[in-house]
Amino acid sequence: MDFFQLQGAHAAIQKNFHRYYDPSRVSQAVRDSHKLRELGRGRHFSSRLFRTEDFDYVLSLAHRKFVTGAELQRWFQAMERLRQCDHPLIPPLEWGQLDDLCYYVSPYCGEPFAGSRQDLDMLLEDLAKKLWDHGLYYDDYWQIRCLSGHPMVIDWSDLQLTAMAIR
Repeated sequence: MDFFQLQGAHAAIQKNFHRYYDPSRVSQAVRDSHKLRELGRGRHFSSRLFRTEDFDYVLSLAHRKFVTGAELQRWFQAMERLRQCDHPLIPPLEWGQLDDLCYYVSPYCGEPFAGSRQDLDMLLEDLAKKLWDHGLYYDDYWQIRCLSGHPMVIDWSDLQLTAMAIR
C-alpha cells in the first residue's frame, strides 16, 4: 500500500463526497432516519445508510445521552479541527445539529479493511501524530472500513481535544 496512492484515492473520494452532498437532503434524512437501514449501533451513535442517486453516505446519529452543552461544543470544535487534518484515513465529513439531534455524515465504507497489519500500523501511527499536531486525541481505531478499496476510520464519536487545545 503506497501512501501517495491512498492520498490520491482519498482526494477523489473527497471530491465526490462534496460534489453530491446536499444539506437539505441530509436534514430530511435526519428527520426520516427511522426509515433508513441501520448499519450499526455503538456507545454514542447509531449509523444508518443514506443513499442518493449518486453517492452512498453513512448518517451517524448521536444517542440522546451522548453529550450536551459545553461537551457537545467541544466535540464540534474537535470535528472542525479534524476537517483541517489531511490524512488518507480521515474521510470527508460533515456534521451538525437538527433540533436536539447531533449527527455526522461520511461516505459509506462497506468492507472491513483487509490490508497488511504492518501497513495499517504505520498509517495509524502517522494518523495519531497528525491528530496530536492538531490538538486532537483519538484512540479507538479498530473501526477501520474500506471505501473503494481504501481504508478509512469510520467512527469519530470518541474524538477529543487535547488538554492543551482546550485552554
